[in-house]
Amino acid sequence: ILVYGAGVHKFVPNRNEVVDELRKKGFKIKVFGRGWTKHPDTFGFIEGEGLSKEICQSHILLDITNGKTAWGHRVFESSARATPVLTYEREDTKQMFNDSSEIMLYNSFDQLESKLSIYLHMPKTLRQIGLNAQKRCYAEHDISVRIQELIQIIKEIKL
Repeated sequence: ILVYGAGVHKFVPNRNEVVDELRKKGFKIKVFGRGWTKHPDTFGFIEGEGLSKEICQSHILLDITNGKTAWGHRVFESSARATPVLTYEREDTKQMFNDSSEIMLYNSFDQLESKLSIYLHMPKTLRQIGLNAQKRCYAEHDISVRIQELIQIIKEIKL
């Protein structure tokens, strides 16, 4: 399981607690970023090729967020590399990806723990979720698609 980003975030104050509690329950989580609880599997800031390699080697990217923050880049960065993502359930996420076939969603700590326990024992399913997410990213969420959407919006505004 991979987690990266800031351990201390003013809109998601429980990131450290979530990782600490999952580790206590036996989950192996590799963490990159500043502000995390000290642990042998917690490392500093990472970017570029190093981050890409870590994402590609992970079984699951855990995106610890909530319904109050802006939609994160981690979902796209991981999905584009065919690494399955487990993230907080939000309406905008469900509009971008299909739950259980392209992304995994949770809405409580208990559900997060349960989904990790289940999916970590289903490597073929995880691989397929990652591949489905990658296909969706390339088809609908890459920069060329976004630019075409913006051009269309601008044209409609000018009418």
